[in-house]
Amino acid sequence: MGQGPELEPELPEGQAALQDTNRVGWHLLHFLRDSLTSLEEQATRVLAAEVAGLIAVWSQLHTFERGPPRSLVWAAWGFTLAAPIRLAPLVTPKRLGRFWAGLPVKDTLQRGDHIDGKAEARLIMDLSEAAERQMARIRRGLAQAIALSLIGLALAALGYVIEKL
Repeated sequence: MGQGPELEPELPEGQAALQDTNRVGWHLLHFLRDSLTSLEEQATRVLAAEVAGLIAVWSQLHTFERGPPRSLVWAAWGFTLAAPIRLAPLVTPKRLGRFWAGLPVKDTLQRGDHIDGKAEARLIMDLSEAAERQMARIRRGLAQAIALSLIGLALAALGYVIEKL
């Protein structure tokens, strides 16, 4: 008779559950990393649009007549200047590189220690928390920068309307 299929050694129930949990954790962490990368790319595109808006307002400053219209457009330029200033530090390559290099993966893997299921779970949690903090930081900066840009747009539009009345 031939031998049956080799059976994997049975793991204690708690160990098997922890391995399953960690496997799911790695999948969720991968999803979180992809989401963070996408958010960074979106913020970079928004920053480029804000710089374009800043240039557009600057190029039209001299076309507005003195008084309230020109004052409103200067205020709009100030807000459109503040928007990329708020967002740029979050998405500069140096800042992003510092975040990605600061993750605890390298230290954990270079220690030479055996990583058991609990240490693996801690690593997953640490990486997830770091990614979530970075996502919250970028989302907050994006929201603030977009709000500043919209205020600038509203002021420029108001200046234009007042000038045309």
